[in-house]
Amino acid sequence: MTSIPSATGCEPNISEAAPSGHRTGVVLGLLIAPVSVAIGAPSVAIPSMATALGVPFGSTEWIISVWSLGSAAAMPLGGRVIQRWGLRRTLALAVSLLSAGSLVAATAPTLALVVAGRFLGGVGAGGVVICIYACVDQTLDRRGRVQALALVAVFQTTASSLGSLIGGVLTASLGWRVPLAVPALAIAMLLPACRLAAGKGDRRQQLDVCGATLLTILATAIIALLHSPSAGVPTPVVAVCLAVAVIASIALAFHVRRHPRGMIPVSVVAAPGFLPAAVVGLTLFAGYYGLLSTAPELLAREHLSAVLTGVLLTPAALCGVLTGPVLAAVWHRRQPLWQTTALLGMLTTVGALVTAWRPCPPTIIGGVAMATIGFAAAQVILVGHVRDLVAAADRPAAAGLFNFMLYGGGSVGPAVAGGLSAASLSAALSAVAAVTFAGTAISALTGLRGRRDAGSVCGPETCA
Repeated sequence: MTSIPSATGCEPNISEAAPSGHRTGVVLGLLIAPVSVAIGAPSVAIPSMATALGVPFGSTEWIISVWSLGSAAAMPLGGRVIQRWGLRRTLALAVSLLSAGSLVAATAPTLALVVAGRFLGGVGAGGVVICIYACVDQTLDRRGRVQALALVAVFQTTASSLGSLIGGVLTASLGWRVPLAVPALAIAMLLPACRLAAGKGDRRQQLDVCGATLLTILATAIIALLHSPSAGVPTPVVAVCLAVAVIASIALAFHVRRHPRGMIPVSVVAAPGFLPAAVVGLTLFAGYYGLLSTAPELLAREHLSAVLTGVLLTPAALCGVLTGPVLAAVWHRRQPLWQTTALLGMLTTVGALVTAWRPCPPTIIGGVAMATIGFAAAQVILVGHVRDLVAAADRPAAAGLFNFMLYGGGSVGPAVAGGLSAASLSAALSAVAAVTFAGTAISALTGLRGRRDAGSVCGPETCA
């Protein structure tokens, strides 16, 4: 009998009647698929959206960035909410926010309201993601977790890549608003997913609302600064954003020192290998979302329709289908982690550079496909790696912080691309490539800790 940690840090028993990794992966994959379309589908609609709302392309990048920002902001707090309210209630709340925000964005008359709805939907999406990983962690043994995470990655990357085609078809036939409503379809899988999840929480668990607020303010200020070059933001406003970022970072540092077991536990942040792995994941997500958000605009400049743009970007879906199982097999064989992440970082970097300086349909498609592989890697390999770097009781907090970094990268990539797009998209994608190359350098310089090193943190029972 194998034991894994619950949301409260306890070690529940997993019997032979527990859900299989395959069934759990399929159900949770179907739940996350509409969420994954939330980036690809609207990205194809951005040119039409910019025209309809009368705003420049750089401003519409907020629609992509703010979704990832909301997701990232929800994740650190999400682990604590699961501990306090239980997985089922948290999942129901997250799906409700996701659906409501998506419908608000789809019906909003102005860009500001579209962005507000997307942020609310992103918060719900972040809650859904952290609930999915918590469900996998609570209900499956190690082999089942690897299998389930691989299937979730297949659904996620495939839906994300097919999102371009879905967005193109919906935009051409029904208008740019419909792709924004697609994530609300996740509500159809709420009941099957809740049946897999544990229902009870521990009301004695405390929610670090102050820490979550400071972290969200800091992330928002940074993303706003990255967007400012293309948004025509006045210099005084940029100065205010910079001041807010500095003050929030200082306040957050003091808060963590005063509350070492709060939303950002010192034991998690100080765990050897945690921060390097999180930063590498951030760069891989930044590369993927940065390329995915700019590819439709590059193809539109080649005078391609929204539908044809979606069709041309669809081959990247094949990378998602193939990458998940392959990476799961590599991870199961315990190949050196840093070599894998460094290679994937270089692949994403090359894809971004080729797309930047030789922008034609074949190179754009190839660049997105390369970045998709790195995106899938972060889902399968790094998520499984991070849980073994910390003690069992810290895993919910570690999962929340790690996913905050991942989806923070999903916000950084489009922000960098959008912020520099006023100069040129070639410069914007070169900056995205620089971000992913930084992740490659970190992998090589730190030699990311592999699973064999986790024995110092987890014993044979907790790491089973």
